[in-house]
Amino acid sequence: MLTPDFFSLNVYFKNTNKYYYFFDGLIKQSGKMQRDILLEAKIPASSYRISRTVEESRTDSHNILLNYFHIEEIKEEKQIEYETIISKLYFAIYYKAETQIEQYYTKALECIEENNYLKPIFVLLKIFTKMNYIKDYTEFLNENKEDIKYLSAFPKEYFNQELEMLFSLLMMFTNHPMDRTKIELSIDQFPKLSWIYYHISGTFAYCNQDYAEAILFYKKAEEEYLKDCNILRYIWVRNNIAAMYNRLGNAKSSLDIIQPVFLFLSHSDMNLPMRNYIIMHYFMSLFLLEAYEVILQVKKDYVEESMLLPTTAILLICTYKKMKHSKDSCASLRFVDERANLFYEILFENKKMNSKEKLLLQSTNYLKKIFKIMKL
Repeated sequence: MLTPDFFSLNVYFKNTNKYYYFFDGLIKQSGKMQRDILLEAKIPASSYRISRTVEESRTDSHNILLNYFHIEEIKEEKQIEYETIISKLYFAIYYKAETQIEQYYTKALECIEENNYLKPIFVLLKIFTKMNYIKDYTEFLNENKEDIKYLSAFPKEYFNQELEMLFSLLMMFTNHPMDRTKIELSIDQFPKLSWIYYHISGTFAYCNQDYAEAILFYKKAEEEYLKDCNILRYIWVRNNIAAMYNRLGNAKSSLDIIQPVFLFLSHSDMNLPMRNYIIMHYFMSLFLLEAYEVILQVKKDYVEESMLLPTTAILLICTYKKMKHSKDSCASLRFVDERANLFYEILFENKKMNSKEKLLLQSTNYLKKIFKIMKL
């Protein structure tokens, strides 16, 4: 387990060249040439170059550039507070502890508003927090494009040790050119961060529909979560693996992955946000294996209609049809969603589809499979 002071900021509170890597980022964001800014600030170019190469150097150019870019000084008495916020937020993200995430994410936003030279670190943590809730890759990039653009201006040398690895992983995930080999080598130096590399690599491959590679990385992440008894992330990654096996048509492997998770949640008091997705993937694997009786029995014993996602409702409607039940047995399911109602009307009331409805009923990978199986 990582220690509370895992993310040390000591190097940032010394008079080091980290400041000048920070200034490099600000200069890049300004859109001006470095020589023009130094000229405006009346800083000799030679002085700037020398200051960047000396690890413990605090010159007049340092103060001049802070003022030029309207950046606040960092206060030494706040170092422990900053380190605590970073470490607490990291652990909250790792264990998916929602209350703590909200608490320390708010504090991280306050640190960003302080507008000192640690701002890129807290923007980095802000984006990692958002990554905890990714549903759509493109949507994530669009919602966070300003922060990603801001962060990408800074050289990786600004970020120290573990923070550099996090920065490199984020740049890789947001499709900036990064050397994956160097990132993999840094895992040897910071093995406790390997889960992020595996999880991000898996998610990146998943979003790009490279399911074989995604499964490979997710299984490595799964091993890390199991070793650390991180039950929430373990369940989350198994949910994703099961979904991909279904998409690949390997329902047996999906069932082997998702069934123990479903049974665990069904006999525990945990009420997880992804529970309804686990039910959907479980039912999909059973449906692909033509285990229709099992679906209906599981629905009867464990699943309330409030737990049904639209695709799950459609799977049930199709299962009732496969088992030759009357339309009354699943009439309530039609109201879950427009697509569920269409499946119901087509299967039980002989409704004819138009071209628009046909596209709607095949709008996801799962729906395409269901549509084909039902020979619609």
